[in-house]
Amino acid sequence: MNNPRKIQLIPDILAHASTLKSKKDKIAYLKTWTENPVLKNVIRMAYNDEVQFSIPSGSPPYSPAEAPRSNLYKENPKIGYLLEGSRVQQLKKEVIFVKMLESLRPDEASLLIAVKDKTMPYDGLTWEIFNEAFPDVLTAKPKVKKKVKAKVKQEVKDEEVKDEEEVKVTKPKPTKKQKTSTKKKARKKVDVDAGADDADV
Repeated sequence: MNNPRKIQLIPDILAHASTLKSKKDKIAYLKTWTENPVLKNVIRMAYNDEVQFSIPSGSPPYSPAEAPRSNLYKENPKIGYLLEGSRVQQLKKEVIFVKMLESLRPDEASLLIAVKDKTMPYDGLTWEIFNEAFPDVLTAKPKVKKKVKAKVKQEVKDEEVKDEEEVKVTKPKPTKKQKTSTKKKARKKVDVDAGADDADV
């Protein structure tokens, strides 16, 4: 492990890696942490589909720690309780998760929430980079999630346009009888208006 005398928190390692300019430099730096099991576990949680949290997506209501009393190195053994397949009851899982977040430094808590939801909150760090740095950690590249909501909205819009076109096409044309009736009404109105004008004069 890099700097064995001083524990470097996982967000500090990832944040530094994200500041490096080239992909080669990022991979080389991350490789210096190949003996860090907690960093590997964080990467595994973020990218491996077989690791799924049994916790609702997003951030739960919690109070960020002003004086952190723990870190991901200490909390790492408890993470297994939060995964799908764990025998721990759902309510207890959520309580453990909130207590964990409230014990961590805020950036560690934010990172844990992000990897729970299968995201990596550091720019420039991709599956490809982690796969080269830690080839023994990652499995298949995760599938890109499509924007389903946008697609649904577009389909609804297309249906509305289609309905409008059908209405225009199926709108009944007036019959000869209706046309004749309309013309008679128009003539009658002209005659009445003309009569009104003569009365005024």
